[in-house]
Amino acid sequence: MARPSKATAAKHRGASGETRRRMTEALREILKTRPVAEIRAQQISAAVGMSQPNFYNHFANLQEALLACAELSWTSYPQIGHLVGEEMGLAGARKVARQLIEFWREHATTLAWGYSVEIGATMADYVAMREAGQRDLAAACEAQLRRSQAAGRLDRTLDCRLASYFVVSRLDNFGMAQGMVCEHGGYKLDQLVEVAARLLLSDLGLPPAE
Repeated sequence: MARPSKATAAKHRGASGETRRRMTEALREILKTRPVAEIRAQQISAAVGMSQPNFYNHFANLQEALLACAELSWTSYPQIGHLVGEEMGLAGARKVARQLIEFWREHATTLAWGYSVEIGATMADYVAMREAGQRDLAAACEAQLRRSQAAGRLDRTLDCRLASYFVVSRLDNFGMAQGMVCEHGGYKLDQLVEVAARLLLSDLGLPPAE
């Protein structure tokens, strides 16, 4: 999938009307049943009752449509940084873990392509969306890592900013893997939440309160 020129991409991003939104939503639904390599513009247009040329009035190509789907999903990433802190305990960690797992249950098919296919230069756009969505939680985790470090519960040489990204990534991985773990591994969702919550506390240098 070729990357559109900056001028072309800007033009299409400006076409933010109802039809573009419907096509984006249609693509999100198609991604639930088809891999990216099998999706064509004609399928997206047909899903909203239009012909293929209409697709190119709103997107430069399929790559840009995929980025629109990703952007829509990342803007709904849980803003739960306020739950992270010294007093969060196991109950708070469970809330964090559950909300992220639920997010990925809903959005995994929309976002997984960004981790599984070659999107070339567009990866920078995708990463920017992801970082914007995760900023609130990553900042809260970094702040807690620094508090735990100052209290002597974590190695003082730890790079807390970098570590915060790993903490958030581990939580995201629980969410992305929940289908396989629960459906094929024989585990319940509550068990997954419990493990993710306890590991979160450990990662942040916080003992479980229960």
